[in-house]
Amino acid sequence: MSKLDECIEKRLLRREKPDKEKAIRAIEIARERLIDAEISEDAGIPSATILLAYAAIFHASRALLFRDGYSEKSHYCVVEYINEKYVKTGKLDAKFIPLIRHARQERHEVFYGLEKTETKEDAEEVIDLAREFIKKIGELLS
Repeated sequence: MSKLDECIEKRLLRREKPDKEKAIRAIEIARERLIDAEISEDAGIPSATILLAYAAIFHASRALLFRDGYSEKSHYCVVEYINEKYVKTGKLDAKFIPLIRHARQERHEVFYGLEKTETKEDAEEVIDLAREFIKKIGELLS
């Protein structure tokens, strides 16, 4: 059984009616979070930049799920969905999966970690990924 199948079986991804309006709203929110991340980056706040850039990536990913008729209950399963349905089918470059996993880990450390470990460079990596990923998802939705 694939990781995606496990996510569906555990109801961490749930089948729904495809919803173009939710998909459009999710990519709009992704773009708004990216702007917020850029403002945080300009202000020199790497932790906020990482959180907001990751939120942008997450909402862009959700746009694909909504369009395809899924809802999520797990950040991990969203990445597995993107991997199975978009990377393995050649619709999205494979480089995105390890980068998104890394961004998710960075977000986790900022949100739950007990030590400040994020750097300006970490923030730059995540925001660069968010920019490129949102652009690609926008193209896929068009």
